[in-house]
Amino acid sequence: MKTNSLLLIPLFFVAGCSTLPPPHYAQPNPVSSVRFCGTTGQAFEIAHTALIANGISPRAGSPTLGYVSGEHGASAFSWGEIVAVYFREENPGDILLWVVNPASLATLLTNTSMIA
Repeated sequence: MKTNSLLLIPLFFVAGCSTLPPPHYAQPNPVSSVRFCGTTGQAFEIAHTALIANGISPRAGSPTLGYVSGEHGASAFSWGEIVAVYFREENPGDILLWVVNPASLATLLTNTSMIA
């Protein structure tokens, strides 16, 4: 029993939380991006509402920063979720939105840097 406990100690040094890139470094993914006509304020409201509708608590972001991010705590079936919706105005009235959902735990094999 003591040997098994000692084997788990290295796991705590390998495991880590993920972070989200700043908006100016985040790049859109063709799979997770969508365009619409509107303003960055509307994009922020849409993203904010979508996070809440999916059970994710918004934590940071604003229309001027170009993103909204949130998290959902760990449960019996998940290590937790960290999600960000980035948006930027490509042309006047043309908004590009994309979703980033990095693995919330570096050692989690079932969620390897997922972009949804």
